[in-house]
Amino acid sequence: MYAPARGGHPSRYFDSRRTRLIGPDDALDRVRELLRGTPLIDGHNDLPEALRRRAGLRISEVDLGQSVADLVTDIPRLRAGAVGAQFWSVWVPASLPESEATRRGFVSTRADSRWLRA
Repeated sequence: MYAPARGGHPSRYFDSRRTRLIGPDDALDRVRELLRGTPLIDGHNDLPEALRRRAGLRISEVDLGQSVADLVTDIPRLRAGAVGAQFWSVWVPASLPESEATRRGFVSTRADSRWLRA
């Protein structure tokens, strides 16, 4: 845990033992070090719904291996953020009628499966 330095610059912190003053670059290096040994798991991802809006779930039309400006998820950003795993679930709007929600849930499940295999 990093504690703010009293009376110092707000971006300067003491290390966990309060033995030395560190800056934001030191803290970022420490976070990166932790993430190398402990994968970060993203527990929420709206990619399937975003792909539905952008490309009608036609995953071949979106290259997630490149940065995609209008999506919140792509492979370069997952790597840059040190995301080690994703938890996927299918979401549909609660406002949909039950039959449409069920249909869309199945469609999203198939699309997620295709994307994960790609």
